[in-house]
Amino acid sequence: MPIFGDNTPGGDTFPCSDDRALFALFTLPVDGDITQMNVIFDTSSTAGSNAKALIYSDVAGNPSVLLAASAGVAVPGGGGDITFPMTVSLPAGDYWLGCVTDSFQCVFDGDTGSGVRIESFTYASPQDPVSGTIDGKAFQLDVYATYDIPAPPPSGLPTYPVSSELYF
Repeated sequence: MPIFGDNTPGGDTFPCSDDRALFALFTLPVDGDITQMNVIFDTSSTAGSNAKALIYSDVAGNPSVLLAASAGVAVPGGGGDITFPMTVSLPAGDYWLGCVTDSFQCVFDGDTGSGVRIESFTYASPQDPVSGTIDGKAFQLDVYATYDIPAPPPSGLPTYPVSSELYF
């Protein structure tokens, strides 16, 4: 199944904190039915944190409206590539993929790049829409979404209702 986002562990890390969210902007190239998101956590992560994966719309280069949020998932000691089941259908376009945690034990994995950090971003109830200070960072979260491409609508000849009555 295709993905959009960054699924390659990077060479940079960023500490988690309770109610801190990180996001990176990615382009979904076609209409897609999202089946899961993955966030990569650094190996220095220790057990004890929970995380939620988030998808936000893009407005003027910033996260705006919450489109999907996963249920909370425990981040294990040693981090890794953690799967967050979720289902949402999205048209092709730009989206902010992100993650919020409930404590400081885990460490995000990422790359030098561009992303945003939002403090005071409630884990229990992610903001919708995003409000407060959006802080640009030279850090791109390693996060990606897996999607299915919806089947196109049937095309061809028009269909007509069938009657069981015979006319002579």
